[in-house]
Amino acid sequence: MGELAPYTEDHLLPVERLVFQSPLVRLGAFRCPVDHELFRDSGPIRDHVVVFPRTSVGIEPDDGEPFVGTPGFIVTYNQGESYRRFSIRRDADECDWYHISGDFLREAVPESAKTGRTRSWRPFDRRIQPADPRAQIRHRVLFNYASLATRADPRFVEDAAIDLVLTALVSRERRSDASSRGRQLVERAKELMAANIDNPLSIREVARELGCSIYHLSRTFRTITGTTPSRHQQQLRVTKALDSLEHSKDDLLSIALNLNFSSHSHFSSVFRQHFGMSPSEFRWTLAKSSLQ
Repeated sequence: MGELAPYTEDHLLPVERLVFQSPLVRLGAFRCPVDHELFRDSGPIRDHVVVFPRTSVGIEPDDGEPFVGTPGFIVTYNQGESYRRFSIRRDADECDWYHISGDFLREAVPESAKTGRTRSWRPFDRRIQPADPRAQIRHRVLFNYASLATRADPRFVEDAAIDLVLTALVSRERRSDASSRGRQLVERAKELMAANIDNPLSIREVARELGCSIYHLSRTFRTITGTTPSRHQQQLRVTKALDSLEHSKDDLLSIALNLNFSSHSHFSSVFRQHFGMSPSEFRWTLAKSSLQ
């Protein structure tokens, strides 16, 4: 695999849209309703891919432990991998994906990333990791800009996409030594919090539902994800605001209240802490990118 062969409509699933492509990078949008025939199984992964989820969906890999892909995380798949989805709260699977040329990946990933009896090349370590908040903003702005098609500068899109993908290349030496049971607990907690995003649960309620102590839940969650359950739950809500800010004309107070923030100022404060800019600045940045 060297340069990326051009994609046509025949290469895309009915629930996909190609946003941008060049010999080095492809960007695409996947939008699959929960009642669509492809929701449960959309087939094997066609290319090594980095995914930014926009909604929360359960994933059951054929050769790994189940996990929950949620906004605020990056999910990576290697070519040929298969998996099944399961619904969290009847949400569609909405995510954005990046394909990067094999030549670039082979330079970026050490040759030691060969695994298994077939010694197949796998550039991405399994399977999910937290996304830096500023990377989430860069991703949203990049996708908005790349959607401008002929007006988008391909060199800029390529550079920005590569920068984002590099954040998803996790060396195998960094793999968490947490137990399988601990990882399962964290994924169950993430699923529970995603299912109740409209009515957030306290950490006490989450621990009770999972049959563990608050201490054990907090300690295990931080070990595996690098953050706390409460911050993860807050991250789900504030990341959901990106869609409202991008696609609706609702005022900031309405968006804040719909996401269970106590006020406009509370919402703006949390948003700024998480993404490094205010909600109004994010909208302005999107609008500016659309005019370039």
